Amino acid sequence: MIVADFELLCVTWWCIWFRRNNFVHSSILLLVNDLLEWVVKFLRDFQLANVKEESVHHPNYGIVSWSPSPIGYFKINTDATLSFSDKISGIGVVIRDSGGRVMACLCGNARGFYEPQIAKAKVILRGFLLALETGLYPAILESDDLSVVNLIKAKEIPSLDVGVVIHDI
Repeated sequence: MIVADFELLCVTWWCIWFRRNNFVHSSILLLVNDLLEWVVKFLRDFQLANVKEESVHHPNYGIVSWSPSPIGYFKINTDATLSFSDKISGIGVVIRDSGGRVMACLCGNARGFYEPQIAKAKVILRGFLLALETGLYPAILESDDLSVVNLIKAKEIPSLDVGVVIHDI
């Protein structure tokens, strides 16, 4: 079986299982045409996200870019975003191997609003939990919030609100 057919089969099975669970747990029966449309869109997005780009020379404009982890390690990249007006927090986690391949990822949002430092700490915690859940360790953390990273590295847990989250990390 070729990879593209296998991917289609897996996504279709996943979608059928989702439809079944939606019906069993929520009494909502999703239309088959909607499911097929979702499978095709999801699979296209998945395949586009996993296309290896040809080596192209790009001028360096001083932009910091992702660098791979040492061989044998995984790298956890995390980020959080906040919408002050909608009072929603969004998170994203990507775990890659030393070759740069995406091994696991997640994203989501939640009603409620956190201080930026707490939101960043919560997504870092979620990144470590994802690595543990999927067996992707040892791992290295990469975050754009140096203050939270320094709090994690500190020997003493701060008494600030963010300290509660740091304690769990």
